[in-house]
Amino acid sequence: MSLPEHDRFPAVRLTLSDPAERQIGFRAGRQQIPKSGYGRIVEISTLPNRSRAVAIEVCGAMQGVYMLTVDEQEAAHYRLSVRGTGAQTSNIQVFNFVSKSGGRRQYRFRYISTEGNSRIEWLDDSGQQLSILQLSAIDEW
Repeated sequence: MSLPEHDRFPAVRLTLSDPAERQIGFRAGRQQIPKSGYGRIVEISTLPNRSRAVAIEVCGAMQGVYMLTVDEQEAAHYRLSVRGTGAQTSNIQVFNFVSKSGGRRQYRFRYISTEGNSRIEWLDDSGQQLSILQLSAIDEW
């Protein structure tokens, strides 16, 4: 998660829950997702003042439904990126939104990886895949 300018770290706290109900991030419980990490990162080492983000990385992610919780600490424009990478393909989804100080958002998605290909499907609260029109409503800019 980053700000549009990438010039400072966004004031958010992230928590990711996997299909086995393990977690990584700010509110992670005892059962942590294996081979995962959470924290502030610099995406481009040669541009540390222009590539700041808060990130969660899961290596060897299991297939299934994930829940991403974003605890917002200030009102600002944010960019949320979710990437699934397989041996042959990479899939990235990017959404823009305006946060509210003290707000909380939850995003549910299904990660699918078959024969070296990965795919991300965004889901509604009942677990049904969101349509293109519903997905565009997430993007607030």
